[in-house]
Amino acid sequence: YGLFRGLWFGLYATWSREIPQFIVYYPIYEMTVDKKSQLRVFLSGALAGVGCWILVYPIDVAKTRIQAAPPGTYKNLLHSAKEVYRKGGTKAVTGKFLDATSVAHMLIPQAGARHLRHPHIFGRGKSGPSKAKMLAKSLTGKDVDGMVLNAYGPSPTASKKVQGGGNIMEVEKILDDSLRMAAENVIMAYHLSLSEIPIDKKKIESSFLREGGEGAMGAFKGALFEAIVTRLIKQPQEKGKSRSSTLDVNLGHPTAGPRTRDLFGIPKTDKAGFADLKSSWSSGNRSKIVEQIIKNFGPSGMLKVTSAAQGYIPNFAALGDSVEREAAAGVPVGSIRVGRSSRLAGPNNPAGLGVTNTRDEPRGLKDVVGA
Repeated sequence: YGLFRGLWFGLYATWSREIPQFIVYYPIYEMTVDKKSQLRVFLSGALAGVGCWILVYPIDVAKTRIQAAPPGTYKNLLHSAKEVYRKGGTKAVTGKFLDATSVAHMLIPQAGARHLRHPHIFGRGKSGPSKAKMLAKSLTGKDVDGMVLNAYGPSPTASKKVQGGGNIMEVEKILDDSLRMAAENVIMAYHLSLSEIPIDKKKIESSFLREGGEGAMGAFKGALFEAIVTRLIKQPQEKGKSRSSTLDVNLGHPTAGPRTRDLFGIPKTDKAGFADLKSSWSSGNRSKIVEQIIKNFGPSGMLKVTSAAQGYIPNFAALGDSVEREAAAGVPVGSIRVGRSSRLAGPNNPAGLGVTNTRDEPRGLKDVVGA
């Protein structure tokens, strides 16, 4: 960004905060201080600090947003302040989210995974708001920042009867191993010399991903996971007009519903009526199910608006929560990454920060926002 748009970025905004701050601080201090009393000195400093911060805190909010956002996001301090005011004071702190937790869940093959009330934030597209954000506004008539989601992985307490003789906790390993072997078998079918002998599954995977097969492998993995689960839960296929939604699982079905709750440990008191099967808890898959949920349930008014804590960015508490969620999903801490993209920047995330992992998003935020 250069010298003034880099190291000195936000200098004028900082002056705008500091000058009035000290104009207020020292008069209050001098008018109330009694240097003969240590207690009065302490109280005078505290009173002066409170007084000046009450005055300049709004300026500090606008200044912080300018410095945290990519250069060019805000024209000046006044523009930043207007954006905060336009979005509303409560929204700047909490954000508005569509609550999908009582409507539909995401089911993934990662054993024991639990992501409860996860606030998925709508990012930005190449030329403005993301597709999900625009879709949400067009179908619900509401300007929201994201969607609160629940996701469940195979439960260690799933009954043997519902598992159908297999082990649902091993389903991800079975899928990964089978896909790697299938990829190698296709190569070997052409000629044995094209394959590395002995077969090294890690080399197969890295070679396959290097040739652009990552997206295809994820989609195929998701399709196979869906095939296994739909057979285990014994859900009849709905076609044409009889199909109640584009999501894979009808939790209200008398047979499929209880069996799905058994397999994934979904509480019996849970009110969601549907679920969709995905290959992993990746940002890309979350974006897909968000669009599915909005299209299926947005017009009906079933998606209620709720609040989810966001705060001002950098919000290190929110980042910590995101890292903890990745770790809880079985991702090694060394594989978790924090990145930054202008496409994720918005009123509640001006820095455009995002958390990814090298397992689900090997290219970092490029796999999330495409750049």
